[in-house]
Amino acid sequence: MFAAFLLLSFLFTVTELYLRCRGIFLPLLPCWIFYLAVFAGWRKGVAAGIFLGLVMDLLTASSLPVQMFVFPCVVIPARVWLTKVESDSLTSHLLYGAILPLIVYLPQMLCVSLQCLLRFLPYMIPLCMLSAILLPCMILFLDSLAERFGFPLYANVKLQLKRGTLPL
Repeated sequence: MFAAFLLLSFLFTVTELYLRCRGIFLPLLPCWIFYLAVFAGWRKGVAAGIFLGLVMDLLTASSLPVQMFVFPCVVIPARVWLTKVESDSLTSHLLYGAILPLIVYLPQMLCVSLQCLLRFLPYMIPLCMLSAILLPCMILFLDSLAERFGFPLYANVKLQLKRGTLPL
C-alpha cells in the first residue's frame, strides 16, 4: 500500500509540476491529500501534506517553503466533510473541491507578493470551478484503482464511521 502511495504521489507531483511549467495551476496534490485524509485518517493526511509540500517546495526551488505548511491545511476540509452527516452527496464534493485552490494557492501567492496575488485573483474563479469538478473525478478514479488492487475504498469510509470501525 505504501508503494502505491509513493507511485501515485510521484505521478501527481510530476504532472502538477509539468502543468505549472506550462502556466496551468491544477490542484492534483491537494485533491490527493484530501483523498488520503478521508481514506487513511487525519494523521497520515497531515504527514502526506507535509511530505508532498516539502517535495513541491524543493522541486520548484521556492525561496519560502509555503507549500509545506499549506498542503497539510487541506486536511481540515477533509475532516469537516467526513464528520458532516449530509455530506454523502456529489454537491458537497463539488463545494470542497472548489475550496481547495483557495486554501492552497492564495497563501502561496500572498507570500510571493501582494502584486502577484492581485494578478492571480482573476484566475481563481475558473481554477475553483475546475477543481470542483476535479475532486469528484479524482475520487472516482482513485476508488476504481483501489478496488482493482483490493485496497479499502473511499466510498466505504462513511459506512465504517457509522459502524464505529474508523478511527477519527
